[in-house]
Parts: sequence; C-alpha cells; structure tokens
Amino acid sequence: MQTFDSNRDSTIDVTLSSGWKGPYVHLGAGQTSILDGWGRAPLIDPDGGDFNFLSYGADTDSVAPEDGYLADLSEVIVLSDYASNVTFRLFEIDGGTGTRIDPSPAGNEQLGVLFYGVNANGGTTGAIEELMLPIAGVGTFEASQINVMHGVTAARGVLWSDTDADQILDAGESILRSSYVHYQTLSGNADLRVEMELR
Repeated sequence: MQTFDSNRDSTIDVTLSSGWKGPYVHLGAGQTSILDGWGRAPLIDPDGGDFNFLSYGADTDSVAPEDGYLADLSEVIVLSDYASNVTFRLFEIDGGTGTRIDPSPAGNEQLGVLFYGVNANGGTTGAIEELMLPIAGVGTFEASQINVMHGVTAARGVLWSDTDADQILDAGESILRSSYVHYQTLSGNADLRVEMELR
C-alpha cells in the first residue's frame, strides 16, 4: 500500500497498492528461469514496450532449412495488451448557474492533474508514483498520459499558485481549488477519459 497527500493539507487522501500478482509464467520443476522446449533461454527483446520472445528452435540458428523442429519460434506481447492511455479534462463550476465552464486561471495560477500510477514518473521499481500533468490555461483544458500500466490509478485536478512558474506544485505553493480524488481502473487496449470539476 502506498499513500499520498494530493491536496497538501497533511491528510492522506490517495491510497493505492502495487506489486506482483503472479505467477505470470509457469516454470518447469526445479527451473528458475524461462526456457524454450530445448532447454535454452529465449531472447527477450523489449522493443518500444512490446516484448518479443524468440527461440531459435532445435538448430539454434536462423539458417535454412527452417521448418519443423528447426523453425524459429516467436511470441510478441504488445504494449496495448497491458497499457492504455488516459485523458483528463478540467472544468470549473459557475457559481450562479451551477453548470460546468472552462477554467479561468489568472496571473501565476496554474492548472494541472496530479496523477498516481505504477512508474508514473518514469521509475522502474513498480511503485506507485506521483506525476504532475500541467494543463494550459487556454484551449482544451486537457492533459493525457500514454502507455499507463493497467490497474487502478488515481488523479486529482488542481489549480494552484505557481509562484516560480515552473509548472510543478512545489512545497509552499498553495492549492486554490481542486477536484475530488478520482480512482479509475485502466485495462489494456481500452483508453479512458476522466472529467474533473474544480471546487
């Protein structure tokens, strides 16, 4: 379990878990690594997020003839099988009508989404990490995160006083308005859109 204080008020408001849920591959009795049918480790090539498992077959090469037991065997697990994209859209609420309107940051105010997901900030440990997704003060009022590992993630839309104009919510900078914490479950190859209301 990992916890975060997303609105910086000294109260934990995001709780997520990450970790191994395997086994994903069943190994033979007494084996400690993946082996092909000939007892050799296959080549594993992570190509842009896709994983290609390659066995050179019984002859250990790619030289013709390549048929029957001599044929090379390849299996690809594509990125879209275990990752997806999520888009966040920020709104404000009109005090008079109660309807959604576009945000209107002024001066040094900055819009963003605090996103919490596995390796969200570029790590490789499998931990839940916080990532600030800045949102421009004009235009679509959206931010996207691509190739997010499937599972449960969390996010909070914020409008804060970015006193040093670095688009990072630094210690000492005040959150002026925020959305509720949104939890979303991402599935491989299923993009998601989340709408948030600043209050």
